[in-house]
Amino acid sequence: MDGRWKVISPELASDWLVRSALPAFCDLGGFAEDAEWLRRLVPYQGHTPSGRLKGWKGAGRRVLAIEERVKDAYHALIHEAREAGRSLNANDLPELDPDARAEVRGVAVFARNAMLPSRVGWDAYRVFSTISRFAAHAGHFYGMDDEATETISQVWHEAWTAISDRARLSGLEAV
Repeated sequence: MDGRWKVISPELASDWLVRSALPAFCDLGGFAEDAEWLRRLVPYQGHTPSGRLKGWKGAGRRVLAIEERVKDAYHALIHEAREAGRSLNANDLPELDPDARAEVRGVAVFARNAMLPSRVGWDAYRVFSTISRFAAHAGHFYGMDDEATETISQVWHEAWTAISDRARLSGLEAV
């Protein structure tokens, strides 16, 4: 547990992805009610014999519903930008904290694979990535590049800090 390396179990990563990282990104995108619902889920307990996630009834449908609302908001933003004669381009986005983003994505990929055969992890990962891009585009379109970039970078950093803290606590509990 020295330096950058942490021991992150599949259970810890799975719980963090759905009950911590995704809600943080939902807050970023303005989906506070969904964020709170996800935070109230019981801690990750693995799978049932049928492959469903124990204690997370409705989580898959909830994540997909969040994705639909994010897509709708994103489409509305794109439409508004086109009407204003300003297309949204991924190249217009400022670089967001690449180190924190890479670390968070690495753990998220680990978590989504650990939750298989459930698709909740894959869907959660896709949703929080989309929310990040949506918030960056919205900030750019509305002339709030600096504030949006700072807020998005802060959420990526906080997501990384949250999983690092969980790994440290887990390591301390094992001693």
